[in-house]
Amino acid sequence: MKPPIDEHQLIVDTISDLRDGLAELAEKKDILEWEISQKQERLQAWQAKLGILSGEPVVEPRKRAPRGANLKAILSLLQNPASPRQGLMTSQIVAKTNLSFSSVQVALRQGYEAGLVEQVDNFWRPKLDPKPVEPGTPEAAAAARNGTVT
Repeated sequence: MKPPIDEHQLIVDTISDLRDGLAELAEKKDILEWEISQKQERLQAWQAKLGILSGEPVVEPRKRAPRGANLKAILSLLQNPASPRQGLMTSQIVAKTNLSFSSVQVALRQGYEAGLVEQVDNFWRPKLDPKPVEPGTPEAAAAARNGTVT
């Protein structure tokens, strides 16, 4: 006849086995991450060499932001209570959003045309009372894209 199973000891042993397994997996993960980084470095080096040999720089395609995302980021910055009441200059918006200058200019123009932001002197700020938008106009389409239907 088998001796009775000590449930407490069984649980302690199971926890110990799980911890050992997790430690082993963490080591494997570290090794895999190191191998991946090494291969990425080699890939970049070979791509650069190919670009030099062919005379064309190998440039990864730039990722585009989803439609209206830049304006949403700018609006959230301008509407942030920590932002100055007089608004922010374009260069300040560029610095705080990490968007390119041209992207900020385009988004501000879209926001201005949609009646969401206004420019006072050189400062951009959210419009306090956005103008109502006629359905079917380009302004309504821009407002709908940016999630600010009035």
